[in-house]
Amino acid sequence: QEWASNFTIGLSKEHQGFSEAASMVFETARTYLSELREDGYGGAVKFWIIGYSRGAAVANLTAQRLTALAETDNAFTRDDVFAYCLACPRNAILDSADASAYDNIVNIVHYADFVPKIPLAPWGYGRYGKTYYLPAPELTAQYSEASGKLAQSLGAFFGAVRPELNATAAQQSAGALMSLLKNQGRLTDRFTDTMAVHVGSQSAFVDMVQGAFRNVIEATGGKDGFGAFFQVLMGLPDYYERYEQSILPITQNGQQISLAHAPELYLAWLDALDRADAYSPDGRSRVLAVNGPADVTVFDETGATVAQITGSDAADGVLPAYVDPDGQKIVPLPVDGAFRVELTYGADALVSYQIEETDLETGVTDRLTEYDGILLEAEGRLTGTVEALAAGVRGEYPLRNARGEALTPDADVREAVRNCSVSIRIRDDGTDGGERNGFAKGGGLYVPGEHAQALATPADNAAFLGWYENGTLVSDEAQFRFRVTADRELTAVFSAEKPAYQVTVEGGSGSGTYRQGDSVPIAANDAAEGQEFDKWEGADGLTFVAGGANSPNASFVMPERGVALTAVFRTVSGQGGQDGKSNQGCYVATSVYGSYDCPEVWTLRRFRDDVLAETWYGRLFIRLYYALSPTAVKLFGDSEWFQSFFRDRLNQMVSDLQAEGFESTPYEDRAW
Repeated sequence: QEWASNFTIGLSKEHQGFSEAASMVFETARTYLSELREDGYGGAVKFWIIGYSRGAAVANLTAQRLTALAETDNAFTRDDVFAYCLACPRNAILDSADASAYDNIVNIVHYADFVPKIPLAPWGYGRYGKTYYLPAPELTAQYSEASGKLAQSLGAFFGAVRPELNATAAQQSAGALMSLLKNQGRLTDRFTDTMAVHVGSQSAFVDMVQGAFRNVIEATGGKDGFGAFFQVLMGLPDYYERYEQSILPITQNGQQISLAHAPELYLAWLDALDRADAYSPDGRSRVLAVNGPADVTVFDETGATVAQITGSDAADGVLPAYVDPDGQKIVPLPVDGAFRVELTYGADALVSYQIEETDLETGVTDRLTEYDGILLEAEGRLTGTVEALAAGVRGEYPLRNARGEALTPDADVREAVRNCSVSIRIRDDGTDGGERNGFAKGGGLYVPGEHAQALATPADNAAFLGWYENGTLVSDEAQFRFRVTADRELTAVFSAEKPAYQVTVEGGSGSGTYRQGDSVPIAANDAAEGQEFDKWEGADGLTFVAGGANSPNASFVMPERGVALTAVFRTVSGQGGQDGKSNQGCYVATSVYGSYDCPEVWTLRRFRDDVLAETWYGRLFIRLYYALSPTAVKLFGDSEWFQSFFRDRLNQMVSDLQAEGFESTPYEDRAW
């Protein structure tokens, strides 16, 4: 019944389950107060109320009722009511003035904890009193110092309540409670945001979730309330499919995420901190989002590196930087810290740089600075300045190029920003036997200017046809990444079979019908006397997996179109020069690569003429090679082992020579 009550929100101003329990406690307190009066007690009356999780919500509402009663009851005043609510869920629909009027009520929450984020802020839910956020790496620049105190407190705590644990085991238990997911606060924020959008209103939650949850709880005996809640959510039509990017980290790491709600963690934090250590009731987060190939480095005010992302790899640092599922480089920048941000890259690149400030109590981003499509010059840098903020102050976020010139932001918003929804759907054209022809993921809630990524994966022997929006093809790329500026609903369209296309080969073999992605083998006919194979005409744009456009025997990947190839031959003409060499001199290389005139053989011929031929022992090697290699090629040149053995070695040699500066452009042999 208790678990069912936790998710019985109802349709009134207060969470129904919490409100009913708070009313029972309040009536008990008021009855007790009346009995004291009847017994003639005239002394001081004080109420001390403390609760955790569900109990915190009940304590919060009870304290609000008692505070309101103090306005009409002479036995006590509002200053005689004290409430401390740990891990307190939101419990009533109220504005900020309603909440702050009850400064005798103290709420203490952890940013990474999922429980204080429900019921949902977009429905208007909040808490009475002041809300203090415990230290988190995303919220305070002093987290390292604070977490050291927490580790000591947790070790002592486990040593006291679990005397059977030795010191090492106690520290391990403490460490487990501190091993939260990187940027867990932001992950749980995004999850609750998508739930608010998909479910919609409070009344829709009552219709779609509340009753179903009670049924699951009753069926399971109330053993796993959170498990039941997620079971009901995942059963909502299209919910997981549309917002997988935001939901998957939560479902994959549910047990670890739940550690942020552990009562031991809250108690240890309170033991470790004094009032000055606790995070301000201003309750704000600040996040940097970078898109594009730039590397990101963040320095604190002393010049020390506190976060670094190189390519797609985020180094462990003071600030928990990471690359999110949409490919965005994310760095939290606590509002009480000052930082310098540098973006660098080895080539010219276009990047975006965005800083968002969010009110943690309302979940609303109310300060946004965005620079979009900035040119980051090769070997140059972009430098951003981020100042520490006093309570109630919103930041300024200048960005300068390598010449020190201030750039103009594309967006500089100082009011509430409406998040954009990106949802993903799937459509199968010609589904066979109920089996899906593909899978797609992506979607979620995004601050305008952020980037989203949609991924489509066709099943075996199926094809991805493209991303469609309102019936219009917007991308045929399976990995579709874009800047979010408005709500979008994308549909991944799959076909039951990969499309088939025709391959026509003139002057060789390999003609036939192939499906997209198939490997297509082709072979040129034997050359007539006095001729040799030159190239495959029509091979532009093909991806070869064996051989190449200048190889008589090759294989390519079937593209999404028909292919017409013609084997082109040319007349073999003698080439004079000392030692009587001809254009068939590089016998083994010609056999492996299929032509005397192809990039690989051009490189080898340059090496022969420019290096080997310059010394007497080099010329001796050439003569011996010309004497022996024709026979070897004649006997073994068509065998698989010969081709494989020499191709691997010649490929490495060609690669090394090209790295040393030997070109692979057309070449005329030099006499020597």
